[in-house]
Amino acid sequence: VDARVEEVIEDELLRGDNRKLKMLSNPNDDTIATFIFTDEDHTLGNLLRYFLMKNRSVEFAGYNVPHPLENKMHVRVQTCDGSPALSCLKKALRDIQDVCAVVKESFNDRVDTYRNENANMKTD
Repeated sequence: VDARVEEVIEDELLRGDNRKLKMLSNPNDDTIATFIFTDEDHTLGNLLRYFLMKNRSVEFAGYNVPHPLENKMHVRVQTCDGSPALSCLKKALRDIQDVCAVVKESFNDRVDTYRNENANMKTD
């Protein structure tokens, strides 16, 4: 984590003893932040980086897993048009949720189609 981080800011998503997400940010500049996810790894990190970089407001997005034995993943976000980094992260997470919902719906439709088409087949 950047040594220049001056303050930990907690949003409504970040509150509670068992929080999964922490936000490290400079209190004078909300366009740059590091988000620390607990119990996440490259799967979410790479997906988040991809969706963050699709946002035109995001100038830089990167992630790392500091150590394989430490169950933390860091995501660094820097915006270019004054947009708060937290807003961009929330948008990326919503976009991921939307894509997952479409994939789930499509998968369930295909399973139903398969079951209907093969309902008369004998099973051993």
